[in-house]
Amino acid sequence: MSLWKGYVGIEQDNALAQTTNFVTLYLHACGISEVPQNYHMWSCLSFLSAALENRIWFEKHKKKKLLPNIYVFLVGPGSLGKGHAIGSVYNDLHREAKLPNKVHPGKITSKGLIDVMTSRVETNYQTGEPYMPYANIWVITDELKSDIGTGHLAADFISTMTQMYTGYFDTSDTTRTHGSKPIQKPCPVWTAGTTEEWLMQVFTQDDIYSGAAARIVFSFEDYGPTRYWRAEAPKDEKQVMDYLVARSKMLPYIEGQIYMTDKAEDFERSWYLGRRSPNDRAMWPAWKRGHDLALKLAMLFAVADGGPLVINYNHIFRATELVKQSQDGIARLFTLAGRSPETISINYVENLIRKKKRVTHTRLLNHVSSTRGIKAEGLRRYINEAVQKGLVRRTTGKYGGVEYVWIEREEKKEDS
Repeated sequence: MSLWKGYVGIEQDNALAQTTNFVTLYLHACGISEVPQNYHMWSCLSFLSAALENRIWFEKHKKKKLLPNIYVFLVGPGSLGKGHAIGSVYNDLHREAKLPNKVHPGKITSKGLIDVMTSRVETNYQTGEPYMPYANIWVITDELKSDIGTGHLAADFISTMTQMYTGYFDTSDTTRTHGSKPIQKPCPVWTAGTTEEWLMQVFTQDDIYSGAAARIVFSFEDYGPTRYWRAEAPKDEKQVMDYLVARSKMLPYIEGQIYMTDKAEDFERSWYLGRRSPNDRAMWPAWKRGHDLALKLAMLFAVADGGPLVINYNHIFRATELVKQSQDGIARLFTLAGRSPETISINYVENLIRKKKRVTHTRLLNHVSSTRGIKAEGLRRYINEAVQKGLVRRTTGKYGGVEYVWIEREEKKEDS
């Protein structure tokens, strides 16, 4: 299900006559495929965030600029389209529009990131002051584990990105060998793709519970029931994409403070004061960051509409709806972080049977022993638990061997 409600109702061959909203039009041009639409939505918002850099801001606190940069992780099983969604917005919009902002796709370390961000100094044509254009960098790691590694390499990179998320003040990286490298007004955008298994190998429990994860939107998706042997593109795809590329070329010229209408401010106040605090204290960092995220998304929605730099009621309302979804993503991340190796193995076996619908004991054992090192005794234990939970039924196969059958929801309802 798409979280972008503005997409509903767009006719397949007349989108430009119905809306000028950037995200709605992009989702329309992407068509219908097995790639989750939420992946396309968050990739598009990441693109807008990266293209705008730190040129627009909202003054949440006096003389403190809240920037529109966001960190987004697309999480799901292999071959679901994470890289496709990120690559499409990068190639079809960023590269086609030849935008000047720095993008770094692929492998990177924290030291490499600092080197890239401090590699060039330019002069602001309006103020005459020096600035670092590469401090506004779009980091793309569509294969998270491969791109930033694990262990101390990943920990260093995550802590560096965590520090630079707010962009409130200048920072620096100082070593004995290379001295001090100042970073002026960093405004990084981070878009990543990963599976649940690789995510938990990259992020330690310290990273998750210390607040690093609170700065990230985790979009969890899974395989859908419908197959598309080709993506179903709308008839006006080319016209819409040409329009979006032209709009993209104007993004580097948008700058200034974003304001908010009275109606939007009233809603924001009532929403913030009326939010229920989570019972789990570990959720508090993400819950507190939700206010900033709502304002960041509202800024992006205002730009997406193509009008003045003003957040209206619809922008902040839609932003708070997405914040609710991001909180669900954090809750799921905490569930993953709290799983024991035994629980992970049980879920792995259950998911295999669910995907295959019916599988023989021999074939299942060969698979799990070669991929996860699960032995026969462990598999029997996991199957027994799945049977007790009412997820799996043992039966005799066509040739006399034991088979495991996934119990569909409809069948469970009939049994009950």
